[in-house]
Amino acid sequence: MSFDGDYVPGTTVYGNWDYNETHNSSTWRELEAVRRVMYSNLDKIERQSLQVVSDNKNVKHILEVGSKKEILNDICLDIVETCNESSITLSSSWIPRNKNVEADILSRRGDNDDWGIQWWVFKKLDQVWGPHTYDRFASSYNRKCEKFSSKFWCEGCFCINAMSQRWSGENNWLVPPPILISGVVNKVLKEKAKATLIIPVWKSAPYWPLIHRQDSFISEVNAYLFFKGIGLDKHLHDVVEDSGVVEGSYLHSLAGNMCDHLLCSRSENTCKSYSNGFKKWQRFISAQGHSALPAHPVHIALYLTHLLDSGASSNTVNLAVYCIKWVHGLNGYSDPTDNSFVKNLQESAKRRAKPETCRKDPVTPEMLIKLCEMFKSSSDLGSADFGLHSMRSGGATQAANASLSVGDRCLKRHGRWKTDSSKDRYIADSVEKRLEVSKRLGI
Repeated sequence: MSFDGDYVPGTTVYGNWDYNETHNSSTWRELEAVRRVMYSNLDKIERQSLQVVSDNKNVKHILEVGSKKEILNDICLDIVETCNESSITLSSSWIPRNKNVEADILSRRGDNDDWGIQWWVFKKLDQVWGPHTYDRFASSYNRKCEKFSSKFWCEGCFCINAMSQRWSGENNWLVPPPILISGVVNKVLKEKAKATLIIPVWKSAPYWPLIHRQDSFISEVNAYLFFKGIGLDKHLHDVVEDSGVVEGSYLHSLAGNMCDHLLCSRSENTCKSYSNGFKKWQRFISAQGHSALPAHPVHIALYLTHLLDSGASSNTVNLAVYCIKWVHGLNGYSDPTDNSFVKNLQESAKRRAKPETCRKDPVTPEMLIKLCEMFKSSSDLGSADFGLHSMRSGGATQAANASLSVGDRCLKRHGRWKTDSSKDRYIADSVEKRLEVSKRLGI
């Protein structure tokens, strides 16, 4: 969820709440947004007048007189004290939401560059190239070092805008947004900074030639590692070593290829979909302090309950189950979704689903001609059950029932249907076609 945007002329501040923050009240989020915007622009508003314009009447009231709720009053005191220390004149006002246009737009905007690295990856690389002392692109909920920089102000950050700071003298942990990677590489090379840089293996990206030339990395790159997306590579190597296979042996070298072959058990798009779905489950359960892999069946049931309470459809619930089942199967764990709670929640999702829409009657060219003749002077089209898909259904029916019928492959391609079942729903077989089976029996 995006935090409620506040508008400072010439600047925009937006971001994401962590899982626990999303459960705080809307008043808390509004006040916290005011605080974050203020700190993010403190250098610009020092010795100035700051007017907080909000569509939440509670915010205006709390900034003027405080709150009986400690969590809200603490934020208010921090805002007021910071304004006093920086000689900022603070005032607040309320406006209707339909007039709070700039901030309302920002409140619906998420930070697409807000991504991070799992802790096991950081710990592994910290053992090899650490200890790391400064996380340059982070926030309060995904930082990996005690010292960190953030895009906008948040609790605990040492500074805003990492690109404006000098990186020398620290062992930097760098997980930048893709759009900044080229600038980050140039900054590291220019300042000769020590850093561990995490980037996607994207060979067509503008930053790739900066670090990789003539089939090898540039000399400034001392070492590198590749990681798979769901931790499968690490788990397979651990399992192989636990089985008694010695590192450096031929069997150990096969582990990487085994990982690639396992991922090929599903199509590329399916792997991406399942991987993204598993990461959603991972973020949810990790925020509650429990393990995503291997998962406890009861935790999965509670996750499905969370999805249902959030209004998720039956397809969304089933996808969540398939994602978790798939990753556990790849990693050699027993299926935690084979559980009565999980299965009954899936059935519950089906029963809660909306009933299927009624399939409409097809419209053929002959029917259109007859209708035009019958109702020349009337707008009443009779009792036929027509809809927006009737023309599509009529065209498919006409092509399928023609004396020289169109082949299934061409028909599916023309109608953009991926499966036979989707195509068949649009075709109403004629009586002649239905009787053709009996005629061919020779009876």
